[in-house]
Formats: sequence, C-alpha cells, structure tokens
Amino acid sequence: MINENSIEENIKIDSQYQGRHLYIDPYFFISILVVVVASILGKNHSTISSLIVIGMYSLLFFRPQYMVGTLIYMTIFDDYLLAFNSQSYSRYFVLIFVLSTLFITLANKDRISSHSRNILYVLFLAVFGVLLSWHGLYGYTSFPMVYLINILMLIGFMLCPIHNPAKLLQQIKTITVIAVVYLLYIMIKGNVSSMSAGQRFTVEADVNANQFAIGIAILTVIIVGCFLINNMNGKLPYGISLIIALISLFLTGSRSGLIAAVCSSVMILLLYLIVKANYKGKGLILIIALAGMLIGLYYYLQIRYPELMSRFTVQSISASGGTHRLAIWGAFLKNDFSTHWLLGIGFDPENMVSCTRKYLGMSYGAHNFIIDILARSGIIGLILYMKFFIGALKQFIKHYKYNDWQILSIGMLICTFANGIGENVLTGRFIWLALGLGFLLMNNVEEYNEVTK
Repeated sequence: MINENSIEENIKIDSQYQGRHLYIDPYFFISILVVVVASILGKNHSTISSLIVIGMYSLLFFRPQYMVGTLIYMTIFDDYLLAFNSQSYSRYFVLIFVLSTLFITLANKDRISSHSRNILYVLFLAVFGVLLSWHGLYGYTSFPMVYLINILMLIGFMLCPIHNPAKLLQQIKTITVIAVVYLLYIMIKGNVSSMSAGQRFTVEADVNANQFAIGIAILTVIIVGCFLINNMNGKLPYGISLIIALISLFLTGSRSGLIAAVCSSVMILLLYLIVKANYKGKGLILIIALAGMLIGLYYYLQIRYPELMSRFTVQSISASGGTHRLAIWGAFLKNDFSTHWLLGIGFDPENMVSCTRKYLGMSYGAHNFIIDILARSGIIGLILYMKFFIGALKQFIKHYKYNDWQILSIGMLICTFANGIGENVLTGRFIWLALGLGFLLMNNVEEYNEVTK
C-alpha cells in the first residue's frame, strides 16, 4: 500500500546527499517550473511565450510520468492560459504526452499485453465516441478529432511506466498548492468582493464561467483527496485550500460544477471512512450530519446573502438555462424515446438538436451526456458505452485498498460524471484524465494483476 509515510520516506531518500552533492530530480523541477512559467506568461497570449513553455514541457519527453501533474494543471486553467491564436497550451501538451508514451511503448512492447483487454475496449470507445461527437446538423466539427486525441491520451496513461510513484504523487501535491495560489491570485485580480447580483466570477470576459467551474470542481476534489490522505500535520494547508476553492466555485454561479464538487467530495469521504477508517456505521451518520449542515448553510445563505444566492434558487433555475435542460430531457423522453428506446434516434443526421427543434423550437443539445448517448444509440449503446466506465471505477475502488492515492482518480471520475448531468463531458478532457490517472496508478504489474483477477 502506498501511504503518506512511505511517500515522505521516499522523498527524504531522494533528497539525501549522493556523494558530496545534494540530489535534485531535474524532471520534477522542470515539471513544476513549467507550471509556474506558464501561469506567468500565459496571460500574454503570445507565440513566443507559448514556444518557451511548450519547449520546456518537451524536456520531459523521456519521462512521461512527470507530465501528468502539469497536464492536469493546464487543463484546469485551460481557458485562461491561451496562446497560438486561441489554441490552449494543454492541447499541445496532450500531443507531446501521447508521442512520449508511444515512444516508451515501442521500446517496451511487453507493457501492451498487461493492458490488452482494456485497450481493445478503448478502441471500441474510439469508434463509438466519434459517432457520438459527430454533429450531424452542422457537418464535421473538431469534436471527433478532440475525442480521438483524448482516447490516445488514455491509452498513453495505460502504457506509461512509473519510475518513482512517490515523485508522481509529490508532483500532484505540489501542483495542487500552486493551483490554489494561482486561483486566489485570479480572485484578487478580478476583485470578486465588488461583484454585484447577476455577475459570475471567471478569469476573463471571454471565458465561459461553466467551463472554468468544472476545472475548479476537479481541483476541489483533488484537494479533498489530498486532505484525507495526509496525516494530521499536513491537513491544514489543504483545509484552507478547500475553503478557497469552494468560495471561488460558488462565485462562478455554476450549479452543475458546485453540485459535482460537493457530491464527489462527499462520496470519496464516505469511501475513505468505509475502506480506510473502518467507520461503516459512523461514516453514514457523519455523511447524514454533513448533508444536514450543507442544507442548513444553503438556507442561511439564502436569507443572509440573497444577491449572491440568486443563481441557486428554485426560481432562478426555473427562469434560466436549467428549464431548457429539463424541457429538453422531457421532450425526448416523452416523444422519441418511446419509439426509439432500443437503438436511439441515430447518430446522423437525427440527433438531440433536431429533436429539441422539432418539439420545442430550440436548437440546443441535451446538456447531459447520459441523455445524449441514450438518444443517439438507445439502451444498447448506453450499456455498451458505460460498461467501460463502470468497470474502470470498480477497478479503481478495488485498487484503493492497495494505493491510497487512487482516491484522486475516483473523485475526479465521480465529479466529471456528476457534472455530466448538466453538461456534455465526453469531448472534454477531465473524464479521460481521471480514467488515465487511475490506470497509471495501477501500473505496478503485481497490483494490477491482483485488482483485475
């Protein structure tokens, strides 16, 4: 089992003097430096700045495990760190990571055999997902290409070797702290204290608040995971970080993002109490008490700060985008689903947009990845597609007994699923990052064989 103590011991060993010189892991240093430099230069949106950051990231080519934490960070702030004519850093980072893992795989072909079953299923997801992400009404878009790149990234995670698990986890911890500091900087810079009713916190005027919110939601669940894993002496920084993340998430006004963060955090807390703390009965009581506190806090804020809570009232949901989502789901379920429940209404040209236009006069998608899959491919397609995700989640939960840090991938995956109730997350990157991190943490062959028996 990998726990906090063993990680700290490995880090101390790595930092001891080797001969007369203090050993500093250059790859770890570069991975952290990339994040810091990107955060400083990213706001310039210049090609030169981009080349500097991407060039630094390329130095990690032969050590793909050191790319992971940086890739997560860049995806969290994806819409803010823009360059190359509005093409984000992280897209190039993904391509470098894929090429790196492909190179490593060609040099170590035996790694493919240990993941052959999952890789075959992922290839099926690739074909299925291209059909799901194809927008029949407007013709070919970039979504299928983005989806395929995410699939390649997932395969790269599966095949990526871990030279030093302690360094990978230390990198994630360090980058999490940097992310919170950067988030706090954005909040101060944006002067959130002067926000008025109806305003939503985001990083730039052209950055979608909901997209920014899912990044913060993922960061929140990572913070909760780090809080649970660390011993008592290490919990305080993550406790403070959690407060900052939740405040910023609340100020974005994203209902789906806030719900996703809270639900996934509660779920991994419950998992921790059952698996690690052996508080099965007490854990349930604690969760109920926590839920009661959250409900009480919600009503208190409604009374005390009605302007800030304006987007989180039942009236607001009924009067804004929430109604469209409910109306869209209802229109499909009441009409087309009754006659196309087995195989769906088809990938192309009939899709959810034409469905909503036909019944509601609106050209909107489902804003729900489950409904979208169900509409396009029916019950059969939904079962075939979701089987992989459910199976992977079960593997991660089983592996959590061996590796405490698996709670991060579990939390990220649950968070993305929860956010997917109000958004379509399949062409985003977080769901594939969550899966990839989970498989990466199982890349100890003995542990992997034990989990997949």
